[in-house]
Amino acid sequence: MTAMALEREAARLYVTYMRHLRDCPRSHLGPACSDGARLRKAWTAAQWASLRARPLSTGEGASNA
Repeated sequence: MTAMALEREAARLYVTYMRHLRDCPRSHLGPACSDGARLRKAWTAAQWASLRARPLSTGEGASNA
């Protein structure tokens, strides 16, 4: 998958997760909702995948430290 496709997937999962938080009657302060935990984990994994897929910036102003 390209970085852009991974970013779209992360955005889609974020919207799905936010919709779930809005519509789910359970408390999301603890492990009461396994669907919410699963969606959050998938969203986080998609975010990291999109970050790893981006090329490193080597242009002017890029930090190589």
